[in-house]
Amino acid sequence: MNNDVFNQAVKHLAEPIQAQMHQAFAQHPFSGQIPASIMAQLLPAQLPSLLPFAACFAVTPVSDFNVGALVVGNSGAGYIGANLEFAGQALGQSVHAEQAAINNAWLAQETGIKQLFVNASPCGHCRQFIREVAGQEALTVQVLSQPDRPFAELLPDSFGPQDLGNQQALFQQPTQCFVAVDEPNGEPVGEPIGSPAQYQAIIAEANLSYAPYTGYYHSLGLQTHDEQWFIGRYSENAAYNPSLPALQSALSQLRFAGYGLGDVKTAVLAHRVGQKIDMTNQYKTLLTQLNQLELTVIKLN
Repeated sequence: MNNDVFNQAVKHLAEPIQAQMHQAFAQHPFSGQIPASIMAQLLPAQLPSLLPFAACFAVTPVSDFNVGALVVGNSGAGYIGANLEFAGQALGQSVHAEQAAINNAWLAQETGIKQLFVNASPCGHCRQFIREVAGQEALTVQVLSQPDRPFAELLPDSFGPQDLGNQQALFQQPTQCFVAVDEPNGEPVGEPIGSPAQYQAIIAEANLSYAPYTGYYHSLGLQTHDEQWFIGRYSENAAYNPSLPALQSALSQLRFAGYGLGDVKTAVLAHRVGQKIDMTNQYKTLLTQLNQLELTVIKLN
């Protein structure tokens, strides 16, 4: 793991919080999650002070505008978010800080979030993304030092899952039961022949993805040169465009751990085939353009 980004970011915190963070991550590297034990020691007025820390993880070669976000999960733990952009790529490939923070909590098996802090007012894209979250009606949002506001005030008369007949919600989605299939005869297989055991973890994450509108359940794993894996899941949205692709989900986690695109050597997609959409070519194109990476594909059914 590479702690360089963390070590620079932690300097933006007050000295007592710096000491707590260094102690918490002395034995294991930072990965974007702040333990509930640290969060519990912070006064409510201190939580926005974590935003400059979070913003240090932003990568903004296009906008030069770093956004930091923080969500508090139902467990009491904190999860940072930061915007992520890709030079030379379409703007739609970007990840917003609020998306990154929510995704961070979701991947950590939180059952929901109860607070969101961000250093700039959430854009419409992010407000619609938040609308998909379980319990969003009770969520409070704070922009810098402004008073807390109920999320409903930021998105009145909203369009959500129920408008499409969907009774699910992000964080409370049912686990799927897809397995890898051997393409020639369509028979279920266990671990793909010649693959690392980590492939099974990628398939398991695909079964935890959220795709109630298209059925395109999938996940994507990135392996670094020092054999670390980062797995992202796909999360859909009732308004479609604010959906977060699995590749961006994984890239965000990669960044929180201090890695960059140049550190990745392997990319593996596990996806349900025969659905309304298929993002394989989009992922292949972006990976090739960003780091000359090929994409291994595991088909699920």
